[in-house]
Amino acid sequence: MTTNIILGKDDTTSLRIDPAKTIFWTGAGVSKELPSGLPLGNKLTDAFLESALGPKWKDFVALWNNNFPQIRDSVKNGKWYKPEPIGKFTAVDVDNGTAWERPRLEYIIGEIDKLDKYFNAVNFTNPDNNRLFYRGSSLHAISNFSFVEPNIYHYRLSDLSRAGAVMITSNFDDGIEKALGVDSNGAETVYGTKAVSNGDGGYVFHFHGIATDDTNNLGATIYSISKGLDEEFQGFLKECFAGGFNIVFIGYS
Repeated sequence: MTTNIILGKDDTTSLRIDPAKTIFWTGAGVSKELPSGLPLGNKLTDAFLESALGPKWKDFVALWNNNFPQIRDSVKNGKWYKPEPIGKFTAVDVDNGTAWERPRLEYIIGEIDKLDKYFNAVNFTNPDNNRLFYRGSSLHAISNFSFVEPNIYHYRLSDLSRAGAVMITSNFDDGIEKALGVDSNGAETVYGTKAVSNGDGGYVFHFHGIATDDTNNLGATIYSISKGLDEEFQGFLKECFAGGFNIVFIGYS
């Protein structure tokens, strides 16, 4: 079985491929279309930065942009140093979108989740301390993604999944699963990665985790993925590529 894939939103050229030999790797743009209406990457990152830093979050983003990529490189090399600014961005530039660089979303969420757990694990003897310091879990915001209503892209991807395509997504929502008519609460670990059966022998892989999972498990998944994809999952991908699979990225800027 083959199908036609449009190469780009402004490109009417189509590519005839075999879904059973294709990986579809989807990002936030897939779930932005109504009726889903979920936020894109930067908007979600900003929401978590605000929850962690309060009203000063824009100053942090401006600082990050003023020192990017030196901060990224110093952290990557494990040798922190004070970088020389390469820009003069302010909170105003964050508002108007000029300062658009952000730390990796999974790293931000993972670090905030660790902070949540640190505060919530403290045994306060004074009831007022519980009122002042209890944070709950920032990941509850992601759990709302489980209420997503699938859009036309989710339904098209579900058709391709049934035709044998490998589905890999960075998204927390279960729009593809809802379009497939399967229960994402039945998620399991396949190749070291959270996955939901499509009901036809295949899976939808959520390497960031999935909103319907327990927040403790979700936090661990997000923190671990900040270090890279699971080795077993990397092995699975290498086997696919060695077998001549196509790969189509959808929903990334």
